[in-house]
Amino acid sequence: MNTDNKIIIGGLSEELIMQIIDTINSTSKPKRIILYGSRARDDYYRTSDIDLAIENVSSTYIIKDALEEQVNTLLFFDVVNLDSVCQRLQQRILTEGKVLYEQ
Repeated sequence: MNTDNKIIIGGLSEELIMQIIDTINSTSKPKRIILYGSRARDDYYRTSDIDLAIENVSSTYIIKDALEEQVNTLLFFDVVNLDSVCQRLQQRILTEGKVLYEQ
């Protein structure tokens, strides 16, 4: 069995998660990267998007563009700035989310 591509969170491989973290870190210096939504709750479908909340970033547009260009997946990304979302969504992200990276 090949453990290099082990599924670790929300149906995403360790390799894919590392690509996501490396790509985000190459475009900004986030405090935290949090996976939220269906993949964090483990009620996702194979084609579910990857919902990411990023703390301490200025532009999620640049990050989303970089993810779509550099990460090897056909899945879509939904990227939000944790500092800018409404309090209700922020609380949901912090409650259900899985921290992928923390500075």
